[in-house]
Amino acid sequence: MKYADVLKPILIFSAILICSALIGIPLYISVLKDPRFGHEFSVFLLIMIFWHFTTGLGIILKKRWGMWLFKIYLYVLYLGVPIGTYIASKTLKYIKENKLEEFFN
Repeated sequence: MKYADVLKPILIFSAILICSALIGIPLYISVLKDPRFGHEFSVFLLIMIFWHFTTGLGIILKKRWGMWLFKIYLYVLYLGVPIGTYIASKTLKYIKENKLEEFFN
């Protein structure tokens, strides 16, 4: 039972990542129709949608590449001072303390 309890916060985080990617799809469609936004912003938005979805899916499937993408995501999130820094530091500390990388094959 400890396995499920330890992974639960990370699995919830991955579900949030997937939901944010799904919410980003209508946003992307609206950006394509709006001439005020440039091509660069729509490409950036598409990359972020793909990254969120891929990371969330990799964590839910318990793949090693999913954990790598998730850790990269958290290190990038450090730049979002102060809230992103707080979330990233607490999540990375939780991963390290509970040795969650062992659960990903």
